[in-house]
Amino acid sequence: MRPDPIPETLAILAVAPITAVYHTRISTGRGISSKWNAGLPLEIGFSWPPESAAPVPMIRLNNEDYRLYAALTMEPGDKLIVSLDLTAISEITCAANAGMYLMAQAVIDADGRSFTGTVSSTCADPTGDKPYAWTGSVETGEGIDWRLQKAAMSYILQSKGDLP
Repeated sequence: MRPDPIPETLAILAVAPITAVYHTRISTGRGISSKWNAGLPLEIGFSWPPESAAPVPMIRLNNEDYRLYAALTMEPGDKLIVSLDLTAISEITCAANAGMYLMAQAVIDADGRSFTGTVSSTCADPTGDKPYAWTGSVETGEGIDWRLQKAAMSYILQSKGDLP
């Protein structure tokens, strides 16, 4: 159940979800960062269902919901880190989309407008000694603004047991 009263900084999430869609690029090869191809879109956001004590993350890669296979952490400087690991469902995932990333990490800048990251495993290339470079940015809007940063922090603290 949502706390009563709802913290002012998170009240906007009680009304509607807030998301940011990142248009991405991936390097053409492992360890290469000078040549790029279009990458899979990454969507990050939060909603706050009435039955939840804290905001719930929304993490989509290529328009598929992978929040159950993602971890959120915060880095000093208010950078949100999104780590995806789809290796447990790789057989199903790769059968549906041969171009899917299986292990990836995005470090979202504090302003929420862009990220840098890596893709260490894909369906087409599951192993290698160096990762692919991965970057993304929002085309419009403000990216992950302070409301999503607050929601992320609330979610991370709740999952660690630091919040009631």
